[in-house]
Amino acid sequence: MASAILFDLGGVLLEPHPERAIEALSIRSGRSPEELAPELLGVAKLGFDTGRIGPEGFAAAVGRAAGLPLSVDEVRALWCDIFDDLRPMQELAAALARRHPCYLLSNTDPMHFACALGRLPVLSRFRGQQLSYEVGLLKPDPEYYRAAFRRFGLRPEECVLVDDLRPNVEAIVREGAAGIVHEGTEATKRRLAELGLSA
Repeated sequence: MASAILFDLGGVLLEPHPERAIEALSIRSGRSPEELAPELLGVAKLGFDTGRIGPEGFAAAVGRAAGLPLSVDEVRALWCDIFDDLRPMQELAAALARRHPCYLLSNTDPMHFACALGRLPVLSRFRGQQLSYEVGLLKPDPEYYRAAFRRFGLRPEECVLVDDLRPNVEAIVREGAAGIVHEGTEATKRRLAELGLSA
C-alpha cells in the first residue's frame, strides 16, 4: 500500500515557461526563437540537467547560442524568470507533507533548484530530494527510480509518483510503484485519496 508521495517539480509545483528566456535572448541577440530554442533547450536537458556541465558551462553555452557575452549571473536571471507558482498544488503538497512522507524527484539543474528552494517553503517539509543533475540520470530512466528507492530506503510498492509527464509515470509503474499523471490539483487530490493518501 502506498505511504510515500514522490513529487515532480516543473509542471506540478511550478509551471515552467522556457519560452520566456528564449524570447528575452532573442530580443537581445537578434536571433530568432526558432534558432535559439533547439540549442538552448538541448544543452539544458542533456548537459545541465544531468550535471555534465555546471552553471559556468551552461552560461557559456547560452552565450554561444545567442552570440552574446553573458555572465553566469545574467544567465541565472534569465533562466530563473520562467516559473509561475502553482499555488493550489503547493498548498496541497504542504498539507500532505504534514501527514505523509514526501520527497522531490526532479529533472532539474542547480540554477532552477536554487530558485525553487527560494520560492517553495513546502520543500523544507519534504524528507529528501533526488535531483537529476546530482545523480546524472533523467526520468524516465528506470535506474533513476531505483536510485531513489535506495536513497530513501523505500520499497516501490510504498510509493506514488505525481508527475505531469506520462512517460515518467509509466516508467515508475513498471518498477512496481503507483503513479498519477498530474492534470490538475483536484484530480490529483482525488486520486491520492483513492490510494489512501489524504491531506
